[in-house]
Amino acid sequence: MRAAAKSLPAAYGPLAVVLAELLMTDLGMGLTMPVLPLYAARLGATLAVVGLVVGAFGLSRFLLDLPAGFLAGRLGPRFLLLAGPLFIAAAATTAYLATSPWILGASRLLEGAGSAAVNTVSMVFLARQTQGRGDRGRVMSIYQGVRRGGAGIAPLLGGLAADRFGFHAVYAIYAFLALGATSWAVLKIPRDLAGPAQPPARPSGRRSFDPFLRSAGFVLISLLALSFFFGRISSRRLLVPLLGHQLLGMSTGSIGAALTLATLTTLATLYFSGHLADRFGSRPIALLGGLLGAAGVLGYLLAHSVSAFFAASLFWGFCTGLGGPARNMYLMDITPAGRYPVVVGVYRTVADAGFLAGPPILGLVAHLAGLRISLAVAALLFLAATAAFAAWAPRPRPASLPQG
Repeated sequence: MRAAAKSLPAAYGPLAVVLAELLMTDLGMGLTMPVLPLYAARLGATLAVVGLVVGAFGLSRFLLDLPAGFLAGRLGPRFLLLAGPLFIAAAATTAYLATSPWILGASRLLEGAGSAAVNTVSMVFLARQTQGRGDRGRVMSIYQGVRRGGAGIAPLLGGLAADRFGFHAVYAIYAFLALGATSWAVLKIPRDLAGPAQPPARPSGRRSFDPFLRSAGFVLISLLALSFFFGRISSRRLLVPLLGHQLLGMSTGSIGAALTLATLTTLATLYFSGHLADRFGSRPIALLGGLLGAAGVLGYLLAHSVSAFFAASLFWGFCTGLGGPARNMYLMDITPAGRYPVVVGVYRTVADAGFLAGPPILGLVAHLAGLRISLAVAALLFLAATAAFAAWAPRPRPASLPQG
């Protein structure tokens, strides 16, 4: 306990510096949440093409998560925290200038590259900072609370800005925030932010593949994360705005308000979730989060009025917050110290495969069978991954658990 207490200022100080940057980029991404699928449709995209535009972000992250993990290990976090928001600023500018859905899709590729950099390096940084500490769940809650607060409160502002000033204004604000994040990184992030880099071990012969990446715990938590990105994230960014607009006749401002309500509910439950994970362990709370994830998607499936849509958003936020930090905490609990950069890179690659596959697949299902059937498919995948995790995921060994 003495060591953990002694390390507290050193852990929270750098965390605050990193979160200040991430907050600016997350605010920008949140602004576009109720706007993106409608903007793509206005540029002439069909439902299936809208899915491709949304999914281009996941393609870029899928391809670059693992390289970002290697770079985080070799160069330390500062390089990626400088490059990430610069790519995002370029993406927002490209989207502002888009004249076709394909140019908008290209902007999503740039945005995904920046997101891969900042998301991977922030997880590596956080894993190192909380190693050997008994408050890992609470630190994860602070981290996710700030990030989800930025990305989730902004949809209301983005929807209102789009209603009043048009879609282009949203992307102009996004570019301004990303440039602000870049300037902050240049001025405020120290070179020794997370200590010396830990380069991955050099491969040798045919045994270059890390056996840990084949372990049941890693495979199953990665599949659970994949189902989250496939079902929950894709639904929130694609199906839910379209459901509100096309089936319920809601404006972008109303959709943004509902998504912001979900985020406020998430923030109200996140820190409680961190306490639960610290007290009962990451595995049971990750399992609870999986079950609640499917329930949250089903809430929108049952929404047949504007009031029900808002109620589903409230329920969605509760489900997301209660199970939020535990997946990442479970990964950190089972990962051997010193392997964080590569393991996090692979984990995020698998998870972002869901972001890559989800929007085009769910968009195609929505095109062929309707938005509600597409939501049902997302919920069923989440239930299947959660059942596999419940059946075969091991508990973290005592040596891997944070020491308090």
